[in-house]
Amino acid sequence: MRKIKFLRINLPDGLERSYQRMISSPFERDGQNGFEGVSYSENHIEVKFIEQTVTREQVTDPFGDTREIISTRYITIDLAIYSANETNILILRNPPRSVNTLIKKMSAIIGNGFYAALITINIEDLGYYLNDKYKDLGLSATKVLATNLILDSHSTANIELLSNSNALSELKIHFSSPDVRIERARFSLTDHGRKSQLEVRATGTVGITGSKSKFLEEIVVDFIRSHYH
Repeated sequence: MRKIKFLRINLPDGLERSYQRMISSPFERDGQNGFEGVSYSENHIEVKFIEQTVTREQVTDPFGDTREIISTRYITIDLAIYSANETNILILRNPPRSVNTLIKKMSAIIGNGFYAALITINIEDLGYYLNDKYKDLGLSATKVLATNLILDSHSTANIELLSNSNALSELKIHFSSPDVRIERARFSLTDHGRKSQLEVRATGTVGITGSKSKFLEEIVVDFIRSHYH
């Protein structure tokens, strides 16, 4: 599964100068982290961030002899930045659990005024967007996780609703309260017998599988860019 995380960032000196600063801080063999430029256009850049991590572990064998094992790992994050109406959207593909090192590095290079914040995705709005623009493709919500369903004055519930039609619409039919929160949804697309899926979390994380992975990523990027247009 391809995982993607979306962040909103501020680039006080613009996209081009920020790109130049990143590629001017490359990863080197004796360095801990750095950037590698991939492509640049007026409102879109592609960059790789490479991080070296070194761990040391003391290992004692059955005879009581202790030795130190040094392990070196390299983590590569493929990232893109889209400029959308003075807002910059950072896209992290298959990021590690923590991206603090990347964000700190970007802050140090780009300088004062840089910040990064999570982008939340309104899944219901995404459903409307897909239905409006891609209805003919048969891309529909087949699973929805909803929380804060009010059962009575002292009980709430969380449910996972499955559908072979449109889970978002059916959720509204059965649970119409405005207090219901949609935490995540799965959208499915079948093309010539091959299924692709888009898993979307309200926290701004997306998972994509199948032959249409690149196409589905572009759809989500376009949706988020239109949200900040």
